[in-house]
Amino acid sequence: KSFVRSHLGPLIDHDALKGSELLRTLKVYLDHDGSKQLAAGQLFIVRQTLYYRLEQIEELLGAQYMFPEKRLALQVAIRAYQLLFPENKL
Repeated sequence: KSFVRSHLGPLIDHDALKGSELLRTLKVYLDHDGSKQLAAGQLFIVRQTLYYRLEQIEELLGAQYMFPEKRLALQVAIRAYQLLFPENKL
């Protein structure tokens, strides 16, 4: 749980406070290897909305969140989050 909190805490807190879907957006974006077109399509949003969400994610996680080491840690944390909290669908 501490690994998940240390990597995803700002997104989890933002989603809980604002009712946003930043964590789900990040998961889908990473699952599609950073393809904005594919991610927007799976999320059923226009790309402009995806760009806005990605800007929010960058503000919360830092500009380096797509660097290979950070990206891998985020992907592992998302999978751990899904195992720890299966009731919270992503």
